[in-house]
Amino acid sequence: MSPDEEVIRQRGQIRTSPRKRAFQTSTPAITDIGLLDTSLDTSTTSSSGSRTPTRKSAADGVRKRLMLSTSYISSDPEDSPCPKGLTQSAAKKRKSNKGTNALPVSINKRLSALSSEQLTELLGNLINKHPDLKEEVEKSLPKPDIGHLMDNLEYFRKNIFKSLPNSRWGSSRDAFCFRRVKTHVENFKSTCISQGKQLQDAGSWEASLEYILQAWECVGNTPDWDNVAHNKSKEMCFRNLATQCKKSVKESSLDKDAYVAIKDRLEEAVIINNQISPCIEIVDKKIQKIK
Repeated sequence: MSPDEEVIRQRGQIRTSPRKRAFQTSTPAITDIGLLDTSLDTSTTSSSGSRTPTRKSAADGVRKRLMLSTSYISSDPEDSPCPKGLTQSAAKKRKSNKGTNALPVSINKRLSALSSEQLTELLGNLINKHPDLKEEVEKSLPKPDIGHLMDNLEYFRKNIFKSLPNSRWGSSRDAFCFRRVKTHVENFKSTCISQGKQLQDAGSWEASLEYILQAWECVGNTPDWDNVAHNKSKEMCFRNLATQCKKSVKESSLDKDAYVAIKDRLEEAVIINNQISPCIEIVDKKIQKIK
């Protein structure tokens, strides 16, 4: 072979790193039965004395992949060390929980997922089936929580101020600004009146009085418009709350200290609007009747 042919042949050989070449030359081939065969030589020696790996047949590569894959896969997927799609820790946890039943959910958690309408219907059906529970349920009923009612009313009040134009010169209580917030004013009025009526329909007179006194202050914090006609919604809220207050005081049955505390709060509410002043006389009569 001429020197030129020798150079061309060496350039055509596969070039590998020293580490990879050492690994290929020191790793024996795997036979069909899984034994190590050191008799097979997978490299050739070049004219310079270095060992160059040669291309293996496709059958040998397929055979090795099959042997490696079948050694980790069991015939039963449940017995495999790590089923497909699960990590090793998840597979162990699944095996440990295998055959165990889920713990029953407590009745309190199941009731918390129901709506107020569903709870009312459920309790009504139980009382109808067991009339002897009616008296016990009435004694165990807690006082209505008006916190969410006041949060709802405060939300509509804030919407009024959020809708007011802030980048405008002049008064922010004129007709132009009122037209911008008219929808929110109407929503506030309807919510204020309907929530008070809801408590009275339920016969919760003490909670109704508490709601009226808090809502009275909330209504007083709404804007006073330059045009008197635009304040009709605000005056309507005061008038309806005063009417509800009269009925709640008459129907309520509280102790003397409670009526005295309500009277003090009513005197403070008169400063905001005097439509609630007739309720003070009714409270005085209630206090006089209590010995």
